[in-house]
Amino acid sequence: MTDGPGCRTIGFLQGCPLRCNWCANPDGIDPHPVPLLMASTCDLCGDCAGACPYGAVSADGPAVAIDRDICAGCETFPCVNACSRGALEIAGYEVELDQLMRILQRDRRYWGASGGVTLTGGEPLFQRSFATQLLRRCSESYIHTAVETCGYAAWPAYADCLPHLDWNFFDIKHVDDDRHLGAAGRSNDLILSNARRLAESFDGRLVFRTPVIPGLNDSDRDMRDLADFVAHLPRPDLEINLLPIHHYSREKYRKLGQAYPMPDLSIPTPEQLARAAQVFDDAGVTCYVGSETPF
Repeated sequence: MTDGPGCRTIGFLQGCPLRCNWCANPDGIDPHPVPLLMASTCDLCGDCAGACPYGAVSADGPAVAIDRDICAGCETFPCVNACSRGALEIAGYEVELDQLMRILQRDRRYWGASGGVTLTGGEPLFQRSFATQLLRRCSESYIHTAVETCGYAAWPAYADCLPHLDWNFFDIKHVDDDRHLGAAGRSNDLILSNARRLAESFDGRLVFRTPVIPGLNDSDRDMRDLADFVAHLPRPDLEINLLPIHHYSREKYRKLGQAYPMPDLSIPTPEQLARAAQVFDDAGVTCYVGSETPF
């Protein structure tokens, strides 16, 4: 209900080029399916280890250990089928375009007049060909389309999608390159360049999104710099969502066998978010606090 107009079906595509410390979907970073372990459900029976033909799973220690680098080459994940406790599951699965279109056509009855399909991830344009074909098929079927992108993709990937795209949610984490590199693992040069080109060439709804991360981009100066960048883009209808950091992904990191990277990060208060929103309003940029975007 928050990633585009109306009620929507959301497609989470695997794979992302960024490594943001606050990632809400760490199970979508790898471009292939990954096993998730609910340790509190596991009784260390060892059936999963016995079923794995590659030696990627071990139940010899105090908890099941999974070598997910080895799992990247697995297609069947027999360890999951062998787990009688339901402690193992897989994030991500392969799907054919026709199969996915059948699912989307089935969902149309739930969308209402203004709903549709939104692709997110991961980074949906990480799978450029599939995303483009899917958006084209949706457009041909008169399905409203949107993508939520981190901005880090070669421009031709965006150019391929634009003819079939109605809405574009475009993330900008920070306009300072060094700060962005340290927090997301990549330079922001490509992201800011794509933002400018989209503002010039995309005729649909363009809504920027910024996760508000205390200590990274929540200072008055950070917000002024971002507002200044957005306000000077060559587009009359400038909009942005400010998304306060949350901790909903904590359990996902645990299932991946990873330490949660930002356990002590405070959540911005309503007063802090209102002050940040005022910076954008003053710059002539329509600002929404939270992910709901009026339409």
